[in-house]
Amino acid sequence: MFGEIIKPIVEAITESIKDNIQKKEYIKNIQEALSNNYKSYSTVKNMLHLSDPVLFKDIYCPLSIKKLDRGSFYRNKPPFCVFSASDLMENYDNVAIFGNAGSGKSTLVNFLYLNAIENKYKYPVMISLRYLNEESNSLTNVLQSQIFGKKNVSDEVFYMLLKKGFFLFIFDGYDEITPQKQYTVSYAIKELMRQYPSNKYILTSRPLEQLYALDYFHNLTIEPLSNEERNVFIRKQFSEDNQQKAELIINKLSKDSNIQYSQLLKTPLLVVLCILNFQYNPELPPKKSEFYSRIFDALFQEHDWQNKTGFERERKCNITKEDYIHILNTFSWITHFESIYYFSKNMIEDVFGQILAKDVYFKRKQILFGIKPFRLFVGQAFSNDGRYIRRNGRL
Repeated sequence: MFGEIIKPIVEAITESIKDNIQKKEYIKNIQEALSNNYKSYSTVKNMLHLSDPVLFKDIYCPLSIKKLDRGSFYRNKPPFCVFSASDLMENYDNVAIFGNAGSGKSTLVNFLYLNAIENKYKYPVMISLRYLNEESNSLTNVLQSQIFGKKNVSDEVFYMLLKKGFFLFIFDGYDEITPQKQYTVSYAIKELMRQYPSNKYILTSRPLEQLYALDYFHNLTIEPLSNEERNVFIRKQFSEDNQQKAELIINKLSKDSNIQYSQLLKTPLLVVLCILNFQYNPELPPKKSEFYSRIFDALFQEHDWQNKTGFERERKCNITKEDYIHILNTFSWITHFESIYYFSKNMIEDVFGQILAKDVYFKRKQILFGIKPFRLFVGQAFSNDGRYIRRNGRL
């Protein structure tokens, strides 16, 4: 599979590099990078599948998108499902895909990345644009790293491959770039597209007015889930042995008394939260606020109780659920206005320092159990590599 994709790249490298050792190293690095990335995107973990990774294709459902014709004479074009990367790109050349939080943008481009490889459509390169917030990262450096791995590469070889148009570049999460970096990144993407138009380009973002007029892109938007699409999505989240649970949820949602949830559950994220609710409570609450409160309770404590035979996790600090809510509310308020969505550990400690110094609620709590538990709370909030966490939503 990988051999067919990199074959034209291998031929181009063979023609341009005379040193056989260097030539073999480049080819090996390209194939290893593609293979490693494919494995990484082929399996996923999410809130419903925390214990073990699942195959992406087992839980993925096609999403409907449509042309976003702002200010155009061509309106009301019907939505369509995306079934392959090649069909999408050959019809629209380069696309910007817009969608609200939890609508499935990253999931869609994950599918397009894997589909491009499996159908041997160009060499796909996935770039999470948030990493360009780091001062040391430029668009060129990140692209080289994704194509050649961590090995050093000649700029001459890199630009030669770009010119020949072997690549499908997927830029995910423009809205996650800090405002201070957005102009620089936008300019870098536009220059890349201008200088190397033979490649294909995809960009995703939450709706941002300044992006609608971005050169070279056809604008598409992810459609809200229909009830039928929602039901298909629910079934896909359960194994074949657990389809009875899926049908139970679908039947509950179809009741007239739960009509408000048919209007609410229009994004994959909200459907996942609804499934979580059913795992801990067989009924839907009449108020949406209570629904969200149940989800918080499930993630805060009941997950261990329900799934680990009464296991009660030892807590490293005596922060209550109400303390967590106050912490997250205050933390989200501060970071929202600074447009921060990904955090280093030092950054989180700095923000907590601001909260501890100024918030009367926390001054009182410090008297009760000191500052150290807050440091432990920060440590618990990190992913396994200890570098970054992502804001998945705000309380």
